[in-house]
Amino acid sequence: MLVKVIKCYPTGAPEAVCEGLVPKHGVAPQTSKSPYVLTAHQTNGSMIELIIESHQNTPFRGFAIQAHNVNQSNEVIGQFSVQEQDRQHIHTIHCSGGRNNTITHSDKDVKQSVSVQWKAPSDLTKGTAIKFVGTVVKD
Repeated sequence: MLVKVIKCYPTGAPEAVCEGLVPKHGVAPQTSKSPYVLTAHQTNGSMIELIIESHQNTPFRGFAIQAHNVNQSNEVIGQFSVQEQDRQHIHTIHCSGGRNNTITHSDKDVKQSVSVQWKAPSDLTKGTAIKFVGTVVKD
């Protein structure tokens, strides 16, 4: 008999996910191509809409996303905001001394897509390279 212990976080990723965005579920990360896509669209001024979705009809249960300043050793920057209607499904985490700079799920519901808002810091220099990184937990 094979017994495997898997830790589940149905209310969202714990703050331990801040380092490397690696889920702590006790399962090795997937190394093949992801069935999920993270796209970014500038909505107005310094606001960016991020969408996680599957192009292969593969639902997911969890996620965590950060914005990194490529010019500053991948410093976690900016703030995510959660719309009132999404608060039961999404919440923010404070990582690396910042506030609301990591966003994650807050339920275990199956998802096909998720849309979140990110705001650049007011002191961000024009032309700064930003990289959005994330982890998605497959259903």
